[in-house]
Amino acid sequence: MTIHNNPIPTVAALVGDTPKTIYKVYAHSFEKDEVHASNLMDEIINLSSFEESEEIKK
Repeated sequence: MTIHNNPIPTVAALVGDTPKTIYKVYAHSFEKDEVHASNLMDEIINLSSFEESEEIKK
């Protein structure tokens, strides 16, 4: 996991915390990122499936 493409340990060190604390305090933010990422994957898979089925028809 990252925060704006920065590794959690790096962010934790910058704010004087541990990765464990970052995960505990900001878990709700990561859940939103996971939902967003899941939705993107669904779009990619659906688009790929559509393109593949179009190629089969040719």
